[in-house]
Formats: sequence, structure tokens, C-alpha cells
Amino acid sequence: MAVFIDIRNKLGPILVILIGFSLVVFILQAALDSNSSLLTGNRDVVGVIDGEKIHYNDYIAKVEDMITSFKLNNQGTLDDNTTYSIREQAWTQMIQDRINNDLYDKLGITISEAEMKDMFFGNDPNPEIKKTFTNPNTGIFDPAAVKNYISMLDRSTNGEDVNEKRTRWINFERYVNDDRLSTKLRTAFKSGVYIPKWYAENTYNEKNVKFSFDYVAIPYSSIADSTIKISDEEIQAYINKNKEKFKQEESRKIEYVVITVKPSAADTEVARSFAFDALAKLSAPELDTNFVKLNADRALDELYYSEAAIAKATIKPALFSQPVGSIIGPIQDDADFVICKIIDRQNLSDSVKASHILFSTQGVTDTLRIKNRADSVLNLIRSGAVFEELAKTYSDDKGSGEKGGELGYIKQGMTVKPFNNFLFFTGNQGDMKLVKTEFGYHIIKLIESAKNTPHVRYYSFTRKVEASSKTDKGYFEQANKFASKYNTPELFEKAFKDNPAYIKSTGESIRKNDYQLPNLNGAREVITWAFKNEVGSISPVFSAGENYVIAHLVEIREKGTQSVNVARAQVEPILRNLKKGAKIAAELAAAGQMNTTLESISSKYSVEVKPVPETNFADSYISGIGVDNALIGNLAKLKENTVSAPIIGNNAVYLVKMLGKTTPAPVADYNNEKMELSRNIGPRIEFGLTDALRKSLEVEDLRYNFF
Repeated sequence: MAVFIDIRNKLGPILVILIGFSLVVFILQAALDSNSSLLTGNRDVVGVIDGEKIHYNDYIAKVEDMITSFKLNNQGTLDDNTTYSIREQAWTQMIQDRINNDLYDKLGITISEAEMKDMFFGNDPNPEIKKTFTNPNTGIFDPAAVKNYISMLDRSTNGEDVNEKRTRWINFERYVNDDRLSTKLRTAFKSGVYIPKWYAENTYNEKNVKFSFDYVAIPYSSIADSTIKISDEEIQAYINKNKEKFKQEESRKIEYVVITVKPSAADTEVARSFAFDALAKLSAPELDTNFVKLNADRALDELYYSEAAIAKATIKPALFSQPVGSIIGPIQDDADFVICKIIDRQNLSDSVKASHILFSTQGVTDTLRIKNRADSVLNLIRSGAVFEELAKTYSDDKGSGEKGGELGYIKQGMTVKPFNNFLFFTGNQGDMKLVKTEFGYHIIKLIESAKNTPHVRYYSFTRKVEASSKTDKGYFEQANKFASKYNTPELFEKAFKDNPAYIKSTGESIRKNDYQLPNLNGAREVITWAFKNEVGSISPVFSAGENYVIAHLVEIREKGTQSVNVARAQVEPILRNLKKGAKIAAELAAAGQMNTTLESISSKYSVEVKPVPETNFADSYISGIGVDNALIGNLAKLKENTVSAPIIGNNAVYLVKMLGKTTPAPVADYNNEKMELSRNIGPRIEFGLTDALRKSLEVEDLRYNFF
């Protein structure tokens, strides 16, 4: 025991020091780790906008809000592409909000409570409010209809979900508010435009000084591209002189191969077998309703469909020609097997026009009292009272009630079942009936109904031909073999020469937050990999939908100015044409062609002498030439009836003979010209304002770390 005490006494301080040192190292390591928030507090930062950190929860709240709005206004599923698009919109909107809020504050742009009310109930409402709440019969905006709608936000009408209804309205109010603030901001900028007299006079002359001339054009295509060499140094010099044109964001260039998983013959046979099993069950004397519910994609929904409403062309003819009760199929439609059973066929209207008066029973226990009230109003109408006036007075559906009960044109399935049955099956044009639904009692007036189009009721089974797990595994093994065999840039390139079945694709300028590659959706993992690896890396196998992908990182492009390699495709044709132009101009000068006629030049170079009867500086396009500012810019200094010096243009060298110049008489004032310029500049200010303001902000987008 004494020995242990002696060891403890001697080693105790040392152990304390070691443990303390280890803790310090751990804390420092955590603090220096880029993913740590101990010192930087950046763990949840998805970006920085003008010095303001945008945190993950705030960004996601914005995305979720936009997704909710999307779902309220759109039917169908929210796929990956749409989600990506919404994320981009949310980020762009956060940048725009940062710009706008700053400007609103600095410029004192606000909306008063009185102004807000005026936008919804005043004499000059927001255009969307005015469009939605204008009486279709009178064409007059009705503020009372807006107030009635707002008062009914917490009540369900026509089966609408109350929470969705209120959310939609809140989003609409926000839109109206943002639209007014944005309009004020744009107006403030446009109101600051001043057109000086000299500018108006110059613009007037550009439009009204007319030139007429003949010309010959010696095209650059007369010199083969292969004879003109452009060096890297020349391209770099051009970039240095025009750096603003060659700015670039950080990006990557990758090459990749896509191996698509396709169903095998065995997979097709599995789908075919299911289809024939379904056929046997449908053909049995007693229908297996559970089988229908579990497997049919168009089960017993009791709706009737017109020919135009049925998408599959392969089944459409049989649905309208075979007897009721017939079973159609299995028919192979693309990669699917389809079976249909015809339940019924009737001549129905594609849509009907109707009005109603609703007596709501929502939250009411004494529904008999409500029915008696509805019967009384129905009797009044049958006795000669005006339906439309009673709808305005009695209908609990304030939206249609303000319109005299009018619902407009209705398609089958848009209303609840009892309502739908009367409109399309039991009622005829001109009929009026009291109908009970889950919302209450409706006096329905069927205004228009032309039952003249064949409709069919049916259910169908679709068995998609899909790759089995065994098939998928085979393609995955194939992709893994590719990745392991062709695992260097040289071997990756060789793969496409050895195997023509493999197609190489290129992603030229892939950005950090991109979601897609050319012809490939759902490629986020590939893009993330490209930003975490070095040039020359070959990726592992990635899964993207029904594809396996192997990528080669070709180039890393940093934020800043484009390199020669990147800019070459854009710059080389420009420099080549400049060299061709200089060469042709030098040949003309050396041969003394400038002191001869256009006709002699035409003959020597086998080009036509062409006329331009009239043009001016303001014209951006010359017939037979197109847009060529170098040519237009030289017209004013040319002497009449003299052949010009060579003019090096965009696509040719021109020799011009000026025939005449017409100068307009001066005007007393240029107010009309100023007004026209102001009208033209206004839209350009609106278009360019947002872009200019965004460029003024420092924005760091870090979302790629999270998505």
C-alpha cells in the first residue's frame, strides 16, 4: 500500500498537468476546426449577405414558407427539382429583401395603415384585388366583397380547409404589401431621371440624319481559320484589357459517364405476368374489390371522363367503342402494361354553369330549422322572387352570394358528390332543386347544361416495367468495374475509345449549389464531390435516380478572372477576325485599291456592290449586313462620291462609297424627345436596378455545406 501511495504522490501532479494539457489541445483543436462554433459561431451559417450572417433555421423557415405557398397553389407532388428551385428562390428573395429593406429605411419608404386599407377597399385598389373582387355582371369593383371574404376566413366554404384559406390570404396580403413598397422604390428611381438638352438633341440627330451609300464586303470567311494562329499570350493580353467581361464565379469542370439502369427481359416478364393475373381477377364472375382498391390506379371514383380527359392514347379508342363491362388489355403502353374495365358510359356535359344559395349547417345542431329556412326561400323563388337578389341576402357563401349566387362554369368532380350528381346526372338545364351536402342545404340553379359528349366511367391497372434489385445490382457492379479500371484521367479518357457504348458528358461550369448536370437530374452528390477533391480525381460510383455516375474532375475555376483556357472559346474568334481584318485591309492598301472604284474591287474579289438606300446612327441593324457598329460609326466622316479606306467590321472588311447625307431642320425645343427618352429609360432602370444593387452587396453563399 505504501508503494502505491508513493507512486500517487509522485505522479499526481504530472497526471494533472497531462490531463490539463490534453484538455487545452482538445479545446484548441475544436476551436480551430472549421466546422466548430466555439470561436466562430458559424456552424449553422448558410451564407453572409452584406456582412449579415444568415442562419440555417432562418433560411429553412423561408424555404418552408415558400413550399407551403407552392403546395397551396399547385397540385401534384413536390419533386427534387422543384425543391431545389424553391431553395434558389428563397435565397434570391433573402438577398432582395436585404437590399429592399435597407433602401426602404434610407429613403423613408413606408405604407401607412390608411394606405394599406385603400389598397384593399379604396377607389384605387391593388390590381390583383380589383381583378378578383370585380362584379362580373357590372364590371365594377366591390369593396364589400373583399370585407365579406376577410370576415369568412375562419369559415369553410365549398369544402376549403380553413387553415389553408387563411395562409393563402396572409401570403396574398404580404405580396400586396411588398408590391406597393417595390413600386414606390422603382418610382423613386425613375423620377430621378433627368434628360439634358444636349443628349436629347444628339439622340434626335442620330435618328434623323440619313445616310445612303454603296458598299462591298470582303468576308473574313475568305481566309481559312487554320491560317491564323492565336497564342495564349495574345488571349491573355485581351483578357487583361477587358477584365470586366471575363469575371467568373467559383466553378468546376467535370467529365462523367452515366450508366442507366434498364429493366431486363425478365423484369418485363414479371410485369406481364402481373398484368395477366390482374386480367384473370377482373374477368372472374365475382369482382375482388380488395384487389381493385389495392392495385388500381383509377379505382371506383364514380367520375366520368371525356375523350379529351384521357391521356393514354393506347386505351382511348376501346373505352369509347367497346360495350360496357368490357375488359381492355393487357396493352403495352411504352414500358407499362395497362388493363381497363368499362363500368358505364353516358352522354354528359364537359362543364355546366350554375348558381347556388347556401344555408350552412356548420356548427349548427338544429339542422331542421336551416332546412325550413331553405324551403321558404325556394318557395319565394318559385313564386317569382329574383334568385340573384335572394342569394345576396341569404347565402352563407358570401363569395358567390355577392355575385347573385353565380359559381361560373364547373367541371365534373369539382364539387361534393350530391352537388355533382345534380349538376351532371339528375338535373337538366333550367332545373332548380334543394340539395343537402356536408356543408348545408343548397338551392342550386342549373343555368347551362348540354349533355352531348360521350363520357366513360372506368378503372384501370398499370403495371410499370421496373428494374428488379437483381438487375440494379448488375448495373451497380458494372459501374464499380468502370470506376476501378479507369481510375486515372488517362484511363478515364481511354474508356470511351475502348467502349463506344459509354458516352462521355461534360459539365462545363458547375457551381457549388447546383443540383443538376447536363441531362442528369439529382446530381447533388456528384457536384459536392467535385468541390471537395483535386484536379484529376476520379469519383466513386454515385447514384442519381435510375442512373449510376462516375466523374472526372477536369478543372478547378476559382472566383476572379477567367483563365486563358476558359476564355479561349470566346476570345479566339474575336482576335482571329481582327487579324483577318488587318490582313485584308493591308492587302487592299498595298494594291492601291483605295483610289479605285467599288466595281473594280467587286470584280477582283468576286463580291457584289450592294446599296443601302437609307440608314442612320440609331439603326442597330442594316439590311444585308446586320449589326456592325464599326461601319455605322465611320459613316459621318466619309466624303461623298469617294471610296472609303477599309473599315474593319465584325465579319468583313468594308469599302464604302457615300452617296448622300440628309440633315433635318433644327427644332425649337426637344421636350418631345426628352419625354420619349424618359419613357424608354424607365423600363431599363427597373430592369437594371435589381441587378446593379445585388452587385453592390458582398454575398457569400455557403448553402453547399448543408444541401
